[in-house]
Amino acid sequence: MELLQVQDLALDYRSHRGTVHALDGVSLSMAPGEMLGLVGESGCGKTSLARALTGVLPANARITRGQILWQGRDLLTLSDAEHRQLRWREFAFVPQSAMNALNPVQRVSTQLMEVLRERSTLKPAQASERLGELFDQVGIDRKRLPDYPHQFSGGMRQRISIAMALALQPQLLIADEPVTALDVIVQRQILDLIVELRQRLGLSMIMVTHDVSVVAYVCDSVVVMYAGQVVEQGPVAEVLDKPLHPYTMGLTRAFPDLHQEIHTLQPIEGSPPDLRSPPVGCRFAPRCPFATDDCRRQSPGLVPTADARRQVACLRAAEADVLRAQWSTASP
Repeated sequence: MELLQVQDLALDYRSHRGTVHALDGVSLSMAPGEMLGLVGESGCGKTSLARALTGVLPANARITRGQILWQGRDLLTLSDAEHRQLRWREFAFVPQSAMNALNPVQRVSTQLMEVLRERSTLKPAQASERLGELFDQVGIDRKRLPDYPHQFSGGMRQRISIAMALALQPQLLIADEPVTALDVIVQRQILDLIVELRQRLGLSMIMVTHDVSVVAYVCDSVVVMYAGQVVEQGPVAEVLDKPLHPYTMGLTRAFPDLHQEIHTLQPIEGSPPDLRSPPVGCRFAPRCPFATDDCRRQSPGLVPTADARRQVACLRAAEADVLRAQWSTASP
């Protein structure tokens, strides 16, 4: 059985400026123990999907269709109380900004203890020992437990957020841009910690990021999102080495490669569409150097490739080898 399956998920945000169709027909799945990368530009729906999975959505959000199957159980049919029982115990969320996630006027030990007191059956002595174990797991001296968040560096605060997510030993961690605000050396340390924890604890993880290099470093599979839809997914090495969708081609060209000259970097011109009124046809067509009239009229569905290990939503996927070769000279 798959650990997690998302089927045809659609999510809207209501606002005074209109309804934003943040997710539209999103489907994906992951196996136990898998590390899945969720990648795309800002505004493509990655965080909305992560929050939908954990059931933590703002009041103006509404899921209009689809299923979220957690070990075969549809989370969207559960009451708030039932969903709350699963959150932290079976899946947990690591936020993007650790400083904002931690209460600045409470000791770190108090905040971690609150999770254990409210959600576990541990006795006080057991809970205190568990706090020390959590700090050991993320590489912080347990003597620092009484300190306040401002007494830690940014990387250490991110480690504390990870420790908090691990408090009840969940099977799945969903991490939203966990290294974005950190310098590159600390980013590497946090990513290495995540890899180590995954191996030692047998964790499954969803890594939400805009950084293709992060996905390449830690993930087994990748889901590429654009304008609220999945445009490509499959094993990381295959998708990043030989992308089938022009948007994925653009993402891989827009990041530096130590083996290439700096002038080979190619940003994707333009920006994602306004999801209050998404374009007809392929949503990437206005920015795609290979778009045809059919692309602008017809919305491509996400379909499996011949080997069934990958899926892509592009009318010209069969021409991907030619399109990759042309990308360096193509312009929208």
